[in-house]
Amino acid sequence: MNARLLTFDRADYRLTKVLMILVAVGAPVLLLCWPVYDALAGNPLRVTLPASNLEPLGAADGVTVTPWGRVAVEVADAPLTAWVLSLLPAVVVTFAIWTALVLLWRIVAAAAAGRPFTVDAVHCLRGIALVVFLGAALHWLVAGFVDAALSRRFLPGEETTLFVSTTGSGPLVVVGAAVLFAMVAEAFARGVVLEDDLEGVV
Repeated sequence: MNARLLTFDRADYRLTKVLMILVAVGAPVLLLCWPVYDALAGNPLRVTLPASNLEPLGAADGVTVTPWGRVAVEVADAPLTAWVLSLLPAVVVTFAIWTALVLLWRIVAAAAAGRPFTVDAVHCLRGIALVVFLGAALHWLVAGFVDAALSRRFLPGEETTLFVSTTGSGPLVVVGAAVLFAMVAEAFARGVVLEDDLEGVV
């Protein structure tokens, strides 16, 4: 493999910044602007909610099936409070993305200037790790309370639901990403020390 394919030049840094701008603009458009448009246009509120009070499923003899999952809910003339609640998880994700992109922008700018190993870059990488971890935790909390609130309002049998905890591999992936950024930050911190030592020798 040609090693030059893995190196960044000025055009690559510019393209990276363009992609970051597109993500910064696209995230609120997809996550927030589209639902806001639906609300202003009078379209139904469409959400996916957890539901435990579902019809029993048929199973083989001796097998007991307890239905529990998520259902697609479409609410005509949904109240404003329901629309606002449904947007809260997306607001958390959007602000987390923006914060991480601002920090990443500073890292890319430093690398493009030929000074990747700086204290500021280390702080930015650690900040991204913190944003990824805390943003995911806050999203989990907000989504759990929001889903429970909407389920109590729109789904029969969910009147006592206070919090809905989602499961899956997503949290593990997020924690892994946060740890990865923290490890890269530590590598950059060591690079800063080595660079300072070399400058002292020269």
